[in-house]
Amino acid sequence: MYSIGDDTEHITTAYIIMYTAGEDTEHITTAYIIMYTTGEDTEHITTAYIIMYTTGDDSEHITTAYIIMYTTGDDTEHITTAYIIMYTTGDDTEHITTAYIIKYTTGDDTEHISTAYIFMYSTGDDTEHITTAYIIMYTTGDDTEHITTAYIIMYTTGDDSEHITTAYIIMYTTGDDNEHITTAYIIMYTTGDDTEHITTAYIIMYTTGDDSEHITTAYIIMYTTGDDTEHITTAYIIMYTTGDDTEHITTAYIIMYTTGDDTEHITTAYIIMYTTGDDTEHITTAYIIMYTTGDDTEHITTAYIIMYTTGDDTEHITTAYIIMYTTGDDTEHITTAYIIMYTTGDDTEHITTAYIIMYTTGDDTEHITTAYIIMYTTGDDTEHITTAYIIMYTTGDDTEHITTAYIIMYTTGDDTEHITTAYIIMYTTGDDTEHITTAYIIMYTTGDDTEHITTAYIIMYTTGDDTEHITTAYIIMYTTGDDTEHISTAYIYMYSTGDDTEHITTAYIIMYSTGDDTEHITTAYIIMYTTGDDTEHIISAYIIMYTTGDDTEHITTAYIIMYSTGDDTEHITTAYIIMSSTGDDTEHITTAYIIMYTTGDDTEHITTTYIIMYTKGDDTEHITTTYIIMYTTGDDTEHITTAYIIMYTTGFDTEHVTTTYIFII
Repeated sequence: MYSIGDDTEHITTAYIIMYTAGEDTEHITTAYIIMYTTGEDTEHITTAYIIMYTTGDDSEHITTAYIIMYTTGDDTEHITTAYIIMYTTGDDTEHITTAYIIKYTTGDDTEHISTAYIFMYSTGDDTEHITTAYIIMYTTGDDTEHITTAYIIMYTTGDDSEHITTAYIIMYTTGDDNEHITTAYIIMYTTGDDTEHITTAYIIMYTTGDDSEHITTAYIIMYTTGDDTEHITTAYIIMYTTGDDTEHITTAYIIMYTTGDDTEHITTAYIIMYTTGDDTEHITTAYIIMYTTGDDTEHITTAYIIMYTTGDDTEHITTAYIIMYTTGDDTEHITTAYIIMYTTGDDTEHITTAYIIMYTTGDDTEHITTAYIIMYTTGDDTEHITTAYIIMYTTGDDTEHITTAYIIMYTTGDDTEHITTAYIIMYTTGDDTEHITTAYIIMYTTGDDTEHITTAYIIMYTTGDDTEHITTAYIIMYTTGDDTEHISTAYIYMYSTGDDTEHITTAYIIMYSTGDDTEHITTAYIIMYTTGDDTEHIISAYIIMYTTGDDTEHITTAYIIMYSTGDDTEHITTAYIIMSSTGDDTEHITTAYIIMYTTGDDTEHITTTYIIMYTKGDDTEHITTTYIIMYTTGDDTEHITTAYIIMYTTGFDTEHVTTTYIFII
């Protein structure tokens, strides 16, 4: 992204590069964002990326992830750096893991130093592990003597006995808003045959003053006894506030429970925020539940957000979640992801629902995949119905495929007789030949906002040995008038050649508008690429929305990336949302995503889920970060589980840093 004007030369770049050559050598994975701005708020540099490089017998691993932000101007010389470096050589020796943040600021609020990092070093028979992660923030000025320290120390000697892991934060502040106490720490102790693991990490923040009785608690408890049974992992945050905006409750936690032969796995991570006052009863809930019993049966994975609001704009319900259920010989798969938004008031009864349901029974028969959106509105602009969904059903020798996806929107009132219909029908019989899939939308409107043309369709044609698949689905909407030059494009492109190779599936929406609310860009798409023996799978689905004008530079990005190479190796699954806004309430960044990476004998598992929210303006530089990282190498060794939250605020309530996390090896 590049902009010229008072806020000129904006460059935002986010991408991943993975390269593989030889016997799974020379892996390079790089994902980073670079944003550069020059002008009155000049020379902003924000860089976050990961580089992983591998050569030889899985040696010389270098993993680097860090952010650098530099700003010059009235609030000059801000440096924020957070990164991890892991290096490995030989028999998995000389591990160095370093993750830290350094922020330095000079000006009226000078000499801010925040440093958080981890250092792990190992030599020999995986002995003498030293892991240290801590934050030091010191501030001098009117709000002086802020001390925030969070660190982990883990030391191991002998037969991997007597593990002690301690991570905690102490923040104390004196002044008009005094007696702040924030404490977050982890204690893990192990004795004997890797029994009796206790891991506890939590934050308690208490504040007294006009906005008194703030309680923020985040902690993880993991307990293990016997043959790696009875695992309980719980991480959550509770924030409670009383005052004019009272009864805020924010809860985010994970619960994992395991008993017997790795049965009864329950993993739950969610956030609940509740607020009462003028904008009361806000409920935001996002969590995952995974349950497993028996021969890896009854898998239930649920991740969703519920937001509920009552007041003048009351009864908002937004729900997005996935449910996957499995029983027996990997049968009865149910995957459901959808959003429900409900609003009552002057613009009442809005219902927006988008979700996928996939169900499988028997010899991979009876596949049902359903994804659709329903939006219903009543009021002055009444009876809007928008429905888009896919249904795929399969029985027998993978015959009689029916795929239907369509949108119906009908509107009555002053802007009447809008008809929008988009759907897909795919039917196949025989040797899976001559597939014809057509999905399209036609919307035509007459009135003062005339000449609307919206067309979305898919054409898929197949001949021969399932070769030369071309699937294209897209929407083009063009509008002329006072709100002119609207372009909305959504389409899928899948191409295959040879032995089911080189699959490319891309579905995305681009909306562009010019006028008073100009340069709106909304992009949502999926990319899947396959080559060779089902290798190099890349699945990316994300949305980007960009807006310029009075409320300019909104960026909302949500996507998943899955990548596989070789014998189902190098799985990378990434799902996250980034929202950025510039203007009076500028630079909002909300990021939530999961990364899972697997190589070799199901090694090197990396699971990362976190949210980053950043805001600058009158209530500036709010950073809220919560995420989990789990890493595994070898015979299920080197487990790293990291869950922490960082909240940073600058402005009237400045330089609040709340960090809680776990690092387990």
